[in-house]
Amino acid sequence: MADGREVKKREIVVGLTNNLHKLFKIRKPPKPKLKTAEVEKELSKIPTPPKPKSNAAEVEKEKRVLKAAEVEKELSKIPKPPLIIKKAQEAKKPEVLDSSPTLESPAYDLLSFGRDQYFSISTGSDNGLTLIPYATTLDEQSKAGVTAEYKREDIHATIKVDAKPGFPLSANLAMSRTLPFMRNTVLLRFPDFFSGEFQIWHEARYIHEQAALAMTFPALRSPLIQLSATVGTPHLGFGMQTAYNTSSRQFTMLDAGISLTNLNCDGSIILENRGDFLSASYIHYFDHERKVAAAAVIGRTFSRKENAFAVGGAWIVDDLTTIKTRYDSFGKVVTALQHKIKPKSSLTIIGEFEPKALDKTPSIRLGLSLVL
Repeated sequence: MADGREVKKREIVVGLTNNLHKLFKIRKPPKPKLKTAEVEKELSKIPTPPKPKSNAAEVEKEKRVLKAAEVEKELSKIPKPPLIIKKAQEAKKPEVLDSSPTLESPAYDLLSFGRDQYFSISTGSDNGLTLIPYATTLDEQSKAGVTAEYKREDIHATIKVDAKPGFPLSANLAMSRTLPFMRNTVLLRFPDFFSGEFQIWHEARYIHEQAALAMTFPALRSPLIQLSATVGTPHLGFGMQTAYNTSSRQFTMLDAGISLTNLNCDGSIILENRGDFLSASYIHYFDHERKVAAAAVIGRTFSRKENAFAVGGAWIVDDLTTIKTRYDSFGKVVTALQHKIKPKSSLTIIGEFEPKALDKTPSIRLGLSLVL
């Protein structure tokens, strides 16, 4: 009985609802119909979005190319530290210099191949005279000239003639004397031989097993004084170098850094350009003979808020063949294959391409170094 009553109640409710709809004529409002002309007029009022430029990728590439020179300059500095003590000097030095602390960057040396185009022919004689004609291109700037060098014991003389209008000539004469833990050098420099102007510099180096100090100051009237120093051990070194202008009473250069050398890795952190440029480098060797290595360098310019980096590796296949590769911050992959033809002669093949611009033709360069 209860079920029957529920069914009757539902039927009564449905019937009342239908009667109410008919009574008050509840209907959905009809959609307004627009004519074709009105539709086109309304559509014409809608703003058309701007069409993307077909060559947007090319425009972006051009922007990167414009910055390539600046980035290349910054990258060339990464992490090239102030080499306060140069181990590879031609003149004689005390044996203790080999164990003195230095700021070096093996990672930069590994990743800095293939950045310039260089051609030179070197001819030498037994009396210490060497003649070197050369031509080089770096950062879209070309230079050429002839250099004559004379090295004899503690005397190093250089005369350079540039292939420019007027053939400007410059000359350097360095006379050094090595004492226990001390090395004195007098440098005569002719920036422009025909102008008659010349400079005389005196450099004093104090060398010790755990410290080194070098100071360069002009013997004649000149406002610039340079000072550099390192302290540490053969495995850990701290260093700095600075240049002070006595006329303006300002430091024109102030660099500082730290380097770490270990059996399987080398690293360095350098702060340059009076604190505006910070660079760091690291190289790891995967074997005790250091035949396989991976390196990374990174730098930041704080004033322009720009970063640059490079990563790569090297593999010494055997005593004659070496392979190197590098990828940098503006999208270039560079690979070099170097093969020694003779003990002092080698052939180098360098290939370069951009993975993000495969439509560009990869470039291939050859390098040949001959010592006859």
